[in-house]
Amino acid sequence: MAGTVREIGRFFLFLLTGARRALFAEIILLSLLSLLDYARYDVTLQMFRRGGMFEELLPPEVHVREQLDFTKFCDQSLAGQLASFDFRRINARLRTAMYLRKNAKAGRPLHDAQAYWKYSAAAYDPLPEQYDIAIAWGQGTPTHFVAEKVNAQKKFAWVNVNYEAAGHQAAFDD
Repeated sequence: MAGTVREIGRFFLFLLTGARRALFAEIILLSLLSLLDYARYDVTLQMFRRGGMFEELLPPEVHVREQLDFTKFCDQSLAGQLASFDFRRINARLRTAMYLRKNAKAGRPLHDAQAYWKYSAAAYDPLPEQYDIAIAWGQGTPTHFVAEKVNAQKKFAWVNVNYEAAGHQAAFDD
């Protein structure tokens, strides 16, 4: 399993939002993953959303982690969320929803991904494994998650947009 010490070499974690379709960023990641030497690298992929065409196209050597607990929680109905009595996640869900509305009414001073992370971060558990390298594939939530919830010797973010033109605020991400 990824994260344990073996002779195989480097342990990589790629983290992306997850798409049910293969979009531009996902196609680039698929291309990269198809070029890796899996005799030398142990690669794990964490997606916020699982399933769909993208996942079907992954090389078989890629370890795909289970969907994160908070995203599973958010996939439940409101009644299911309330019945869980998971007050940490219920609180994060409510505060995030209220802040996203407030942010929209204020003309979006923060990008939606930054506004989302401001209150939802508390609901995500850190990944237990240790990685040599963690790569957030795309800006926004994957970048925040890798920065705050992944234990890795080196962390990188692959940003595929003009950060400022997309409305991201650098001060939030410092």
